Amino acid sequence: ILAMDFGFQPVDLSGVQFTEDVIQAIPAGFARAHSVLALARVGTDICVAVPDGSDLRLLDDIHRIVGCDVEVRVARRAQLREFIERLYPL
Repeated sequence: ILAMDFGFQPVDLSGVQFTEDVIQAIPAGFARAHSVLALARVGTDICVAVPDGSDLRLLDDIHRIVGCDVEVRVARRAQLREFIERLYPL
C-alpha cells in the first residue's frame, strides 16, 4: 500500500468500532467534503482516517477543527465515503 511508503499506517474501517463522541469531533460537512473520519481518541490526541496522508493542508485543517494533535491513518477513499454515509446520515 502506498500509504506505508510515506510512513502512514493503513486502516480498514470495517474493523473500527466508532463511538458517537469521536464521530462528532469532525463536522459532517467537513467529513463529506474531504472524505475524513475520526477513528478514536488516543489519550489527548485523536486518530483520523484520510485518503491522502501527504495532504498537509488537510491535516492542518483537521488539527484546527479537533483542537488537539492528530494521529493519521490512511484508508481507501471509497471505503471512507461508504462509512461517512453510514455514520453521518442525512
